[in-house]
Amino acid sequence: MALEMIQTQTLNLKMSPALYQAISLLQYTNTELVDFIKEQAMENPLIHLEDSSYMSSKPLSSSWHNQPADKTRTDIIEETISDKGDYRESLYQQANVLSLDHSLKKALIYLIDSLSDHGYLEESLELLEEDLNIDISLLNEALAILQSFEPAGIGARSLQECLLLQLKSLPEKAPLAEQIVSEFIDVFITGDWSSLSKELGVTGHDIQKAVEMIQSLHPNPVDNFEQGLVQYIIPDVTIKKDESGYRCIMEDYFLPQLSVNFDDYRILRKDGDKETRRYLQKKYHEAQWLVQCLSKRKQTLLEVTEVVIERQRAFLEKGPKLLKTLTLGMVAEELGVHESTVSRAIKNKHIQTPHGLFPYKELFVRGVKTAEGSISTHDIKETIKRLIASENPAKPLSDQAITMRLKEKGIQISRRAVAKYRSECGILSSTKRKRKD
Repeated sequence: MALEMIQTQTLNLKMSPALYQAISLLQYTNTELVDFIKEQAMENPLIHLEDSSYMSSKPLSSSWHNQPADKTRTDIIEETISDKGDYRESLYQQANVLSLDHSLKKALIYLIDSLSDHGYLEESLELLEEDLNIDISLLNEALAILQSFEPAGIGARSLQECLLLQLKSLPEKAPLAEQIVSEFIDVFITGDWSSLSKELGVTGHDIQKAVEMIQSLHPNPVDNFEQGLVQYIIPDVTIKKDESGYRCIMEDYFLPQLSVNFDDYRILRKDGDKETRRYLQKKYHEAQWLVQCLSKRKQTLLEVTEVVIERQRAFLEKGPKLLKTLTLGMVAEELGVHESTVSRAIKNKHIQTPHGLFPYKELFVRGVKTAEGSISTHDIKETIKRLIASENPAKPLSDQAITMRLKEKGIQISRRAVAKYRSECGILSSTKRKRKD
């Protein structure tokens, strides 16, 4: 073995501020975008804004008749915007009091920006690692810091992790409750508490106390930040049908109209000194880049929606019961973009359809492969409902029996998956459905 100097040449994607801005803009909702555009206009003298009067007669998803008579629609929208993301402001404040190096703080802020409206981290660290081009160990460190913030459970990647974080934050430790959540979470579906009591070697009373503690936790950690606030959902996209078929409409009519003031740039650059010219050139390029990013964001969302219209035409005609299998990967492949681009384009957005207002992600349905192709999880749930509806009440179908019936229909899923889908349909276990004559 010997020490030697070797020179290598590699290509790496670095997360520049401009690229970070483009990615952030893609996942903003229209209401979040209003704040961002106004912030940029305050920082850049070359950005000119014309506020929309918002005179459209289109109602929001909540009833306008319940609003005070002296409030205009613009007033209500501005209140909605100011309320949006309050919990993130608290997280920013908690992050700012910590003494962190630049890379770690950047990763921490990026994680906060990536949280869902319910305070969960829905994107994988591997995907975020690719975006930031930093070592995943740094992201894990940033995530550990985020998960130590208030409210307890923030930054969780699943309901199970959210509950565990809340239990670990309690002043008095609850090892039994932590063990149940960590190792036996499925017992909340099966309800087999007696078997759990025997397996853990504890009394039924101990199990009951632990379960009551778990049930007192919050599945959505940021709910307390939003109590008392009236939330008005403005759709980001609307799908309408006319004589030529379905078309996509971007609901951005209340966004400020943004333009780059080239005349001021030319005059000031001509009369200014070297430092002024350098500053103006930088701000001019930033303004142009912002305009391009806004245009690209709109184009991407339109393209994604057009694919959804094509793939979910049966849903648009007949309703949610006919939702077909549609994944982020399928849309990404058709558009020739990365799956993460599609994920960010629909993140936290809502879409108005002929059958009502939906979170955009609800139109993306996972599927299960069968001998005849694939079947959506929505169709599987409907099949489970039908099987249970036709069962003998005195001898209800167990999850294993439902699994076998589905297998006969060419749908091969595990008993655990059946229990999960049954629970999501609000259907009790077979022991609780059983009726005595």
